[in-house]
Amino acid sequence: NERNKFFDLAISRSSNNAQKNKIYYTLLSLAEEESNYNLAVKYINKIEENSLNNKLSEELLSKWIKYNRDEGEFDRILDKIETLINGGTYNKIFSYKVEKIKTYLIKKEYNESQLLLEELINDYSENKTYKKQLSEVHLILGELYLQKQNNFEYADSNFHISSDLSPSSEFSKKSKKYIDY
Repeated sequence: NERNKFFDLAISRSSNNAQKNKIYYTLLSLAEEESNYNLAVKYINKIEENSLNNKLSEELLSKWIKYNRDEGEFDRILDKIETLINGGTYNKIFSYKVEKIKTYLIKKEYNESQLLLEELINDYSENKTYKKQLSEVHLILGELYLQKQNNFEYADSNFHISSDLSPSSEFSKKSKKYIDY
């Protein structure tokens, strides 16, 4: 508590947002060390408020999503991702949708996950630059078919597609393990 009083005082006396963000980064590191993810999210939000264009770096966004998942704040994540999708560039939208899928899976909203996975496959399958990402999508869809729907044929098909799309990727290797199993 004493430490936080001093940091609050330093923030109130900071003359610009860059100085404030240096302090918030320090507080974020301390919160992470203490595994206080609720507080970590608070500091990431403060960093976002003080950043140019109110945008987070990809690293901070990943942490924000992870910590909110750890805290069970799934609706907050989905709202943020939807905002990012609506204002995002074409190449970022794919990764945002994958995060949305992962959040749906944690929430056990399997139908929503499946629909979004199939949408990504339909929208991006012709674009060769997304091979690795599509490999991940097919892996996730294969796991969904295998673990939640017990549809071994569709699961196997998606694992094969995943392993063929990006043979050296981590997703392909995991898919090959499922195929072997």
